[in-house]
Amino acid sequence: MTAARDNHNVRRSALGWLRRLGWEYVAPGHGGPVGADGLAAIRQQRLLQRLQAIRFAAQGQDWPLSADSIARIVADLTPAPLRQGLLAGNHAWQRQLVDGIDTLQTLPDGQVVPVTVALIDWAQVQANCWEIAEANAFDTGTGTQPTASGLVGYVNGLPLVRVSCAERDRHRRWADLASAVEQHLHSQQSATLAPLYARAQLLLALDRRGGCYGLPGTPAEDWLRWHEPDCAGAALQRLRQAPCGGDPADLRGVHAPLLAGVLAPARALQLLRGFVHCGGDGQRRIASAAQFLAVQAGLAQLRRVDANGRRQGGQLCLAAGSGAGQVRGWLLQALRREPALRHCRVLVVGAPLAGAAPAKGNRARAPAQQLATFMGAGQERELTVSAATLHGWLRRREGGHAGDDLIVLLDATFWSGDAARLRRARRQLPRAGWLTIDEAPVACAHDGDDRVLFASPVAAAVAEGSIVPVLYAARREPATTVTHSGAGDVADAAATTARCLRVAETIGLHFGDSIAQAERDLGALLLVDGMAQARHYLRVFEQAGLLHCALAADLPAEASRQEAELLIVPGPEHRLPRDRRRAVLYIDCALPRAALLRWMAAINLPHPDKHCALMVDLYTPPALADASAFDGWGPQPLQHGHAQLPRQHRRLRALLPHAASDDFHACRDHLGPRWVLDPQGRDSDAHRRRRRLLHARVTGFGQQLETALCAAHTEAAHYLPAERGLRYRHDLHFCSLLRDAVNADAQDADGYRAEDVRIRHWARAQAPELHEPLLEDYQVLRTLDAPSPRRDADALHSRLRRRLERAFGADRAAWQRWDQQLRALLAGPLAAAERLAGLCALQDRIEADAAADLPPALPPRPLVQACYGVLCRQLGEPAPAQQDGRIALAVQLEAAVAATHASLPAAPHLFTVGLRRRLAAVLAAELDPTMAGTVLEALLELAPRGWQVA
Repeated sequence: MTAARDNHNVRRSALGWLRRLGWEYVAPGHGGPVGADGLAAIRQQRLLQRLQAIRFAAQGQDWPLSADSIARIVADLTPAPLRQGLLAGNHAWQRQLVDGIDTLQTLPDGQVVPVTVALIDWAQVQANCWEIAEANAFDTGTGTQPTASGLVGYVNGLPLVRVSCAERDRHRRWADLASAVEQHLHSQQSATLAPLYARAQLLLALDRRGGCYGLPGTPAEDWLRWHEPDCAGAALQRLRQAPCGGDPADLRGVHAPLLAGVLAPARALQLLRGFVHCGGDGQRRIASAAQFLAVQAGLAQLRRVDANGRRQGGQLCLAAGSGAGQVRGWLLQALRREPALRHCRVLVVGAPLAGAAPAKGNRARAPAQQLATFMGAGQERELTVSAATLHGWLRRREGGHAGDDLIVLLDATFWSGDAARLRRARRQLPRAGWLTIDEAPVACAHDGDDRVLFASPVAAAVAEGSIVPVLYAARREPATTVTHSGAGDVADAAATTARCLRVAETIGLHFGDSIAQAERDLGALLLVDGMAQARHYLRVFEQAGLLHCALAADLPAEASRQEAELLIVPGPEHRLPRDRRRAVLYIDCALPRAALLRWMAAINLPHPDKHCALMVDLYTPPALADASAFDGWGPQPLQHGHAQLPRQHRRLRALLPHAASDDFHACRDHLGPRWVLDPQGRDSDAHRRRRRLLHARVTGFGQQLETALCAAHTEAAHYLPAERGLRYRHDLHFCSLLRDAVNADAQDADGYRAEDVRIRHWARAQAPELHEPLLEDYQVLRTLDAPSPRRDADALHSRLRRRLERAFGADRAAWQRWDQQLRALLAGPLAAAERLAGLCALQDRIEADAAADLPPALPPRPLVQACYGVLCRQLGEPAPAQQDGRIALAVQLEAAVAATHASLPAAPHLFTVGLRRRLAAVLAAELDPTMAGTVLEALLELAPRGWQVA
């Protein structure tokens, strides 16, 4: 197998599937000329073919577009839409694709008629030209070979899709999915990729394990994975074995669900036309697999009519938090476009959609009058009313609506009413289609209405990334009943105050352990019953000085809400701002199951700094807190989240040598770098896979153990016995120290993400008090290390390998010269001590060669030299007149990095955030915005040094 084939497995796999789905591959240099900005521009030849084939109707005939009209359209489309800003221009470009472009066409008799030109044929999918071409591969700065390659999908010559494939580098190291997503998010900072970012509507990131998708402007935590129920088991095995055009790739089965679900031509057009929305925060998002499939299932059911003329209905069930409200909005949009259902009128029973404006003329009319007009001869096609309004109208009417053109959209609260009223509703609306959209199945009063058309359980929503799992805990704290009767008021008020103080102390202790000590940038919510109790709790928290609290109703400003550690909500009916992605919800009021699911949806949205959310019930009696009450639809009991702890612990221990699993030095030799020559003559690290597994398993096990230890204050101790918890903490501390040691030897520190560093820091704070001096601190371990020439030689080989990649990545001739000498030392029959001496001599020669290229005025400090090297790689070598300015900028960058080191000694996982803030101010004053962003991303590679010295 050749090196080129090894470095492009993911791209070849994606390309094979796209060709199998109907995309035509365009080889580089073929397919006609492109614009001035390369592959980011429109393929004008295909666009001209599309425009020349369009016909419009006028004067009873079909006319082609004139040459002048085509020239005007091409001139309007060719410049990249950057004048409005990237996101605004991207949104405007999407509207042009969906709605078409308006132009004026002159007929032969001189008459001028307006024409809307559809750039894409949305009805006839195969009438469009679907092409896939190579994109400019981007280099991550770790070598001369790119670790990611790209594909661009064109429809009628218009760029519609951009795919980034995380590949291996020349040393067979895999790039991860997060790097590809970050590249998408920072494309606007690149002069070559910004035009494509402004036009591409779908963004995909792939690696060897799968991939995710999003839109320009979608935050990294909101990118989704495609999870389709029927694409598993035997179906997925058939996809793996099916031939996909071209040479088969080993990874093709991994990418089948995502590419077939998102980039199949018909599916891509459906998603872009009707399943994109802009949230209240101004960021665009696309539908998840569950939302899209739920809408399709609802449309398919509403098309069916039984023998009695009744339109079929059923239930669409989505896990709480995965967007049932958005499903209702997208379903309404689809009903307006569906030819078989366009004539139907839609009655929405429940709360109106957020941001939905009332129909024209309905603002001053009573709801009952609006409903009477709607059911009569009104012209309205859609109306939203409450369940009480509908039942009141039906009670006053002898006859209802007997037509089959009525569709009723409901939620679970409608079916919780009186059975007699439900029977009356069915009798007076005999041919209407009843469709229920809610989080969980409900018991309906009529046959057929309880049929579940689509169900997305919690596990599926977590797998696709639309929510995080919610764990449930309950405290047996009895509620205090207050009786307002004369002399008893004082005693009852005292009892209420005492209980509020106990609850406040419990919340303060639990919040300090689960949030503050864990160093998460999150907050908590306290749900109480009424404004009076909310103000009572606020006074108790202020007097006790436990937490910085605030009332949700008293915080109109976003900045004030973000400052509060605990937000007190005065009732279940209160609506929270959408920016409150809190992780802990404390409940101190009676909460029905439907309301419980709605509040769970308010806290289980993804956030960069959390992997699960917690619900702590301080009110619910034990009978209602039983696990069987949720049936897999509601939040899972907290102990269920820890069932995998023993298994994760065994998997973590399995990476250690069996004979000496408690010997730190033996484990370090077992997992540390071990450089060998592979059959192709390349140097490779034989232990790198073990370190990658250790890295991932330490973080995963630490997350679960953290949640388990936080639950000790709210759950019974038998869920995590003390002796088992002590053993788990000991092993996590041991493996965390081991991970840092072997990663430092192998120079893999840049593989740490924010959550990895946070778990590392938390493991240090939670380390058990052991009387073994070698486990107290890694600095002590390093000083007491036994000398090992083989270990030192492999560690030095790793440092030189990384040094060559960073310092000589752009100079291919110099890189090859030093690379040959490095591999020659590994290939020769040398003892470990001799190889170590040769590596030391090679290091001296490399440093001397690098120092010769540095200007004499540059300070000899390593950090300033590293900053200067980053500037030269990103901006090119400076001219003699620019030398002093480049050195001064490198000194400023060194000062910013050093200041970030000094300001965040206790929170090293926040080093990247602080460094980005400081460097942005420095670079913005010296460089233009495009180059400043590029240099900033390159300088962030220095971030791991921050937590290593912390």
